[in-house]
Parts: sequence; C-alpha cells; structure tokens
Amino acid sequence: MYPTRLAKAAVRTLLRSPVRVARARSHKPVVSDRGAELDRDCQALLKVVGTPWLSPERGSIVRARRLMDLATTAYAGPDVSGISVDKREIVGADGVAIPVRIFRPKGLPQRLPVVVYYHGGGFAVGNSRIYTRFCGLLASRARVVVVSVDYRLAPEHPFPAAVDDSVAVFEWVQIHAAQFGGDTRRVAVAGDSAGGNLAAVVSLVARDSGKRPPCAQLLIYPVVEQTGQELSRISLGKGFLLSQSMIEFFCRCYIPEGVDRRQPRLSPLFAEHHRNLPPALVITAGFDPLRDEGERYHRVLSEAGNHAKLLAFDRLIHGFICFDGVVKAAAVANEAIVDGFAELLAQTSIRMPAAVAPA
Repeated sequence: MYPTRLAKAAVRTLLRSPVRVARARSHKPVVSDRGAELDRDCQALLKVVGTPWLSPERGSIVRARRLMDLATTAYAGPDVSGISVDKREIVGADGVAIPVRIFRPKGLPQRLPVVVYYHGGGFAVGNSRIYTRFCGLLASRARVVVVSVDYRLAPEHPFPAAVDDSVAVFEWVQIHAAQFGGDTRRVAVAGDSAGGNLAAVVSLVARDSGKRPPCAQLLIYPVVEQTGQELSRISLGKGFLLSQSMIEFFCRCYIPEGVDRRQPRLSPLFAEHHRNLPPALVITAGFDPLRDEGERYHRVLSEAGNHAKLLAFDRLIHGFICFDGVVKAAAVANEAIVDGFAELLAQTSIRMPAAVAPA
C-alpha cells in the first residue's frame, strides 16, 4: 500500500505545481454574467486544466476517462480518515452486476441513514473511486453510510442503462441496508452533475411507480434538462472547464439518436408534475453552464409544494467538489454542502413515520 500512496502523492505534487505558479501570478478579475468575480484559485486551476488539448471531447472516450482520473487524483483533498470502505456487487436488471463502494464511519452505532451516491462525468466518464474524498467527507461529517454506485457508462451502455442501474441500487439498498449498518427507512439519494440527474430521476421513478421514495435528495450542479435551452449554457459555455462542446459530446455518447430529450428520465425538469417529491438540497456554481437549470429545478420543486433549499456558490466552477485540494473555497463549500444535507436528513427523520414497509 505504501508505494501506491507514494505514487499518488508524487502525481499530486507534480500536477499541482503549475496551479501554484498560476495562482502566484497577478490575474485580471474574471466576472460572470451576473457580476460575480471568479475565485482566484479557480482561475489558477483553469489556467492549467482549461487548455484545449485536455478537453475530453478531443480524442477517445478512454482518453477522456483517464484525464478525469488524473485530474481528481491531483486536485482532490486527501482521503478522509476513520472510514471503512467495502466493495460489493449488486445484481441489477437482466442480471447485470453493478459495483458499489460502501463508506461507513467507524465506531458509530448501527442503523445510520444511507445516502446512495451517483458520480458525475457526463454519463460517460468518472467512477466511484475518484469520489473517495467527497463520499468519505459525506459519511464522516454527516454521520451516514454512503453507497457509491458504478453505474454503466456510455457510449458502451447508452440511456437508459445508467437509470436502470441507479434505480436498481436504490431499491436494493432500501431492502438490504441493515446488512451494512444502515437504516432501511432512511435512504436518500445524492449526486453531482450527471449523478445529480440520476438522483433526481430516481426520485421521480420511485414516486411514479408507487414505491417508497428517497427520504431526501442532494442535487449538486445537476443536469436536469437535455435540450440546452437555459441561458447559462450559452453565457458560460466556454472557458470555465465544462464547455458547451463538452456537454454536446457527452450527450452524443449517452442519448441514442431519435430519443426524445424531454422525457423525464432524461430531463427531470420536464416531468408532468413535481408534486410529492423528496425534500431537496440543490447546489449551483456561479460559473457553471448548468447553473440556470439547477436554479430552475429548485424553483419548480418549491412551487410544487416540496421542501427545497438552494445553496449557490457564485464564485466557483462546475466540478468544484473534486477540487478541494487546490481550491480553498471549494473545501469550505463541500463542508457547507455536507452540513446542509445532514440538517435536511435530520429534519426528514423527525417527519418520517415510525415504520414503513420495504419496497
């Protein structure tokens, strides 16, 4: 194990050095379409990772996956101590094996709330391993069990494979959470970007199927509409890590030609109605092309009578939860997100009936 840690530390040091150099140089402030100033650490990071040759859409999907692995290795904070991590495989639709990683705080009692976490990456890149830091933080700080899901990725497995896997794991956890110290009555969903889409979709599917829904949902800069009509996709679609061309690349990977992009399992914003959905904490970043649709989804949830709260980090960029090792404001934001969701989970446990039959 020691050589592996040493190698990771060497890679982290090597790739962080240009960010330190960029930070040390004077920068002209970058201002958003709403007048917010881009965080200085984010600006330095973009100097390094914002070069065209690093763009995922420039090359094969294998290259894109390696780039994301490399970036998160370099720019995420250290793994959280005091967490046990177990690997399992859950059988999904048609006998598909879905790998999951279960994060549990050591020394805490049984029957903790469970958060099923869906990683970001445009439905085509990313994995549970590179979210070790954030899932560990969520487990430790919120005192929950986190089940991080390696759903199938496009283009090898286009829509609806990721949705099918996400629903299957959620329903399995609702029944089997006690096996790893979780409370089957308190199972929430969470995710960032594409994973935020999947968390929102799982909530809709559970409601519409008449099954027990998640007790809460955490949607971190989620993709909630696939038509690209929101203004921020244009005004912030270039120069802030996630670009419009990158979004279109991921859409081509994930969505088969001819599929209606407005259907709710692709675009939860276009569901027939949004009543009776789980309490939600929605996160947005001010320099994110997905900012406006996240805000709109929060508004739609609230107007439909759901408990929904918005946390807006106006100076940060898309993907910031993975950059807390080099962006100080991201580290602060991550703690605020986890604390806010822990508070929401505590509120939902108070309102929850004493017993609910498993789905």
